[in-house]
Order: sequence, then structure tokens, then C-alpha cells
Amino acid sequence: MTSPATPPYPLGQAMGTTCPAYLKGHQSSHADLDYEATGVRKTLSAQMIDAVIVKQTGATAIAPGKFVKWSVPGTEIAAVAGANEVPCGVVDPYLTADVAQNEYCWVIQRGPCNVLSSAAISANAAVTTAASGKSVTSTYVTEEAVAGRQITEATAGDQLRRTLVCCSNI
Repeated sequence: MTSPATPPYPLGQAMGTTCPAYLKGHQSSHADLDYEATGVRKTLSAQMIDAVIVKQTGATAIAPGKFVKWSVPGTEIAAVAGANEVPCGVVDPYLTADVAQNEYCWVIQRGPCNVLSSAAISANAAVTTAASGKSVTSTYVTEEAVAGRQITEATAGDQLRRTLVCCSNI
């Protein structure tokens, strides 16, 4: 269940290693705003974005917008989700730098957000995880691994594009 209170950090804010440890696992809902804008942020939709604060414990930094998997359910991530794996969410795509080992970040579990594409993806296509933690068109081979639907078309790989994410919390 997410907190109805104001989130302790906005999406897009680097938390580094200074985030209080007691916030690890904190779930919160955020308005769907243009978090890349400075100043007044316009509302993109009436939907909410559900996210959880996690600690990144893996040795390899993880890029914003990639699908990840749990290393400790609900509180820690250490790697990107592999091909057709069930992701726990997307690393906060509004960050301006990769999330290094022992840093905290939001992982978006539900709602609209930018996801990094591995190839061209049509709008409204079901998406799953590629081996790199990026999104790829799903063939529904593993229904559980479908992680959402593409909102905005990706015309090539390595594009952050709006996707309606729906990830498992297990």
C-alpha cells in the first residue's frame, strides 16, 4: 500500500547514500507530472505513479529507465531484469545519472513513466524486458513477464519513451 502523504523525495531527485535507511521500502504515489521540466511542472495525465524507495546493492551502476529485479524483495535491487524476466519496476527515469552501488532511488512499479527502449516499439504494444533491462515488444510467451504497454512510440533503441508500467511486487 502506498502512502497518501507527500513523498519524502520527488521523482528525479538523486538520493545518493545519504537517504535515511529507515526509508528503504517506503512506498508512495506521485502525480504524473513532467519531472524533466524546471520550475512549474505540467500535469501529463490524471494517473498516479506508484513507487518504492530501494537501495541499489549491485556492483554495476544502473541507468535510469531500466527494468530491474529484486535482490531483497521490497527493499533492494542489484541488477537489471533479463530477457522475459518478471521485473519489480523501473529505475527512476527522471534521474540525470546512473544509480551506483549503495545509493538509494525510486523504483516505479505502476503508472506512466519513461522506459528505455532496446529497439523500435509501436504505441500500444505490450512490452517486456530485454536482456539489457530495456523494454522490448512482448510476444506474450511468458504472460507474467509483460511489464506494461507502450504509450509513446520508440523509433529506435536507447530512447526513453512513455510506457504504462505494471510490475509485480514479488
